[in-house]
Amino acid sequence: MRYRTRLVYVMALVTCALVVASGANRAMAAQEIEGVVDNIRYGDTFRVKLEEGWRLEERYKKCSRVYSTMAWIQLLGVDTPDGKKACSGDAAFFTRQAVFGKRVKLKIHTCGDAWGLAGVVEYDDMGETKTLNFELVRAGLATLTGGRLGFSGENTIKKYNDALEEAKIDQLGLWESKPCSTTATK
Repeated sequence: MRYRTRLVYVMALVTCALVVASGANRAMAAQEIEGVVDNIRYGDTFRVKLEEGWRLEERYKKCSRVYSTMAWIQLLGVDTPDGKKACSGDAAFFTRQAVFGKRVKLKIHTCGDAWGLAGVVEYDDMGETKTLNFELVRAGLATLTGGRLGFSGENTIKKYNDALEEAKIDQLGLWESKPCSTTATK
């Protein structure tokens, strides 16, 4: 009888652990929201006015620079130059051309450093859905951060690494022999 009781007890513990683990995985999943980009700070940092009806999960309301109707966004997994660094203006110009005034889909993964939410941003480019994080890397205007990319799967990480290598080989943006300017001249 003791063996059965212990077995039932162990099975109950395992079941509880699996339930808790599956709940934790769901909690860590990205929240998707939509909004319109209304301010560009850097190539990888901008403000989004949230569309009516979209509500941030409680865990994101504690992030800095997040408000009820708008939030600052940092692109997850990539880093563009800022301030007076070479290509900072080009990166900001690229982002402005791609998303300013447009509706974007945000896949929020976590709080950013000091600039709000961190996530992956998708936008429409003449009927084609593009990912801003990836497009900046492909254009040679962003590097990959050492941390989590915020995308799942080996194929996605390989895609980003391949895009970075191609930008270096093609000497685009940051990898040009004569680096781009600090301000956008386009």
